[in-house]
Amino acid sequence: HTHIYLCEGHPLAQKEELVMEDLADLPTVRFAQEKDEYLYYSENFVDTSASSQMFNVTDRATLNGILERTDAYATGSGFLDSDSVNGITVIRLKDNLDNRMVYVKREEVELSQ
Repeated sequence: HTHIYLCEGHPLAQKEELVMEDLADLPTVRFAQEKDEYLYYSENFVDTSASSQMFNVTDRATLNGILERTDAYATGSGFLDSDSVNGITVIRLKDNLDNRMVYVKREEVELSQ
C-alpha cells in the first residue's frame, strides 16, 4: 500500500488512514534520485496534481527537512529507516493502487548480504 509521510504535528497526523481528498490543496514533496547506476528512481506513487505547491527534491535530508518544518506531505512505501524518523509519521493511504516493490538483477551476479 501507499503511505503518506507527514510531520508529527501535522493537522492530519492523528488519522489512522488518509484518502487523497484529505490531501487536496496541501503542498507535496516529490523525491527523485538520478544516479549513474540507474537513470531515474522515483518514489511518487500517486497523482499529486491537486497540491497547492510542489517541492521536487533529490536528497532525503531536504525531503525530511521540508516535511518536519511544513504541512507538506510525501508519498512512499511506508518503510522508514532509523536515520529518517525524527519528527515524521507515516499513515496508510486508502487507495486502489497495487504498488509492489521489486528488484531486478543479472542472473549471473550474486546479491551481497
